Amino acid sequence: MNFVKKATTENLRLNDIWLESDTYYVMFFKKNTIGVKHAMDNVKEILNANKLSFETPIVEKSYLSSRVRDINDYEQLDLNLSMGKAEVYKSWLINDKVVLLKLNDELYQILISK
Repeated sequence: MNFVKKATTENLRLNDIWLESDTYYVMFFKKNTIGVKHAMDNVKEILNANKLSFETPIVEKSYLSSRVRDINDYEQLDLNLSMGKAEVYKSWLINDKVVLLKLNDELYQILISK
């Protein structure tokens, strides 16, 4: 629980809301360019606080169309995600907890296992 407490209080903005289930915490983001940016920024903050790199997930099953030259091009990424031409699925392991970034044509979310 220290990880989740740390993630929700120290590394995330006060207006971010984590929803809780029996098995995970989840945060949803608006399906627009700003939502992509907020999702990526939040994951990077969690990773940086735990001395991990966004570029080295334990699992990555992402697909970016040729129009997305850089995953940090939020506008182009959002456009391709909304058209079903891209998806981002990356996960990292922190203190026996899985942190998952999932962006696709249906939703933009971060999940943290309990």
